Amino acid sequence: MNASSDTPFGGKLDLSKVAVAGHSLGGLTTWEAIHQDTRFKVGILLDPYLTNASPSSTETAVLMLLTGSEQRSEEECRLWSELLGPRLSVNLRGAEHRAPSDAVWLAKGTISTGAMGPEKTVEAVRDYIAAFLDTNLRGAASNYLLTGPSRDYPDAAVTTQRQLLCDEPQSH
Repeated sequence: MNASSDTPFGGKLDLSKVAVAGHSLGGLTTWEAIHQDTRFKVGILLDPYLTNASPSSTETAVLMLLTGSEQRSEEECRLWSELLGPRLSVNLRGAEHRAPSDAVWLAKGTISTGAMGPEKTVEAVRDYIAAFLDTNLRGAASNYLLTGPSRDYPDAAVTTQRQLLCDEPQSH
């Protein structure tokens, strides 16, 4: 579509700056995609289902946006230790698994989004993703959201590049 001038995308896509994102099982698909295709420069894992994730490291930039639980799963801890490139984890405290999806709007009032509420939770998801993409795809200066906790989103627990996601490093 980018190579053809008779499409709306003709010559307009920068294929050196491509991200892949997925929620739940789509998060597992995203994890596998960044390992199989080096054209993906960023992976966005939205509360991923990681039970069958391949245990292999990557230098691809990865944002893990997690929801709700107070303790990280063994799979999340292992995956974090496999991330050798830029990485950020954001845990939306009190939010349920469907919070980073359209279900917040489609099933309004039935999806738990924690103390921030649906509007602020959706705003947080959008802002963290945009900041991560701006920095890791567009080369923009690091956004304050990528450096630690934010007053804008007090219920978003942020784990930055140099921090451990879990109490102990996971073995490879």
